[in-house]
Amino acid sequence: MRSIIKLLLFGSSYTPLFAIFLIRNFEPKIGRFTQSIGDLFQGIYYSFQAPFFSLILIAVILSSNITLWLLLRESKKIGSKSYTVSKSKEKTSDALNYIVTYIIPFFSFNSSKLVDLISLSILLLVIAFVYINSNLIYINPMLSFMGYRIYEVEVNMQLVIVIITSKIRLKKNSQVNLVELTEDIYLEV
Repeated sequence: MRSIIKLLLFGSSYTPLFAIFLIRNFEPKIGRFTQSIGDLFQGIYYSFQAPFFSLILIAVILSSNITLWLLLRESKKIGSKSYTVSKSKEKTSDALNYIVTYIIPFFSFNSSKLVDLISLSILLLVIAFVYINSNLIYINPMLSFMGYRIYEVEVNMQLVIVIITSKIRLKKNSQVNLVELTEDIYLEV
């Protein structure tokens, strides 16, 4: 179950990239937007150079971001455990490493070419494998958009964990109430 959640969180971390792909793949066909709601959806569908690819991106964006939102909302309802912060280091800037991959669509990527779609799929599968197996769910630009910060924190003078919090600073000796999301990654509630 946690691997599925991690996969969906991986998808949400690439929402900006997928949105860029959708925009670059869209060429409005105004004549298609005619009389009925069915015509409207058909016009939108055929305005994409690669409609099936676009539908997959839309599905990933919606499902992964809904999952992220639900995870953050529902985790706050679970019983938390209190910890004392010994040391903290902000890690929010680690999400900037993801920005490098957002450059991809500005090269010669063409969503209507099968070879480009296969190449992108292989790249995303490799990145997803590393993301999931390295427990990097906290490296997610969508968390920053939602107002969260990431800290690597030593708690109770021994345990080093990653905390996702909306606080601007985690001060030494402050108490934090945390819910475990995955191994060594916690959400402050």
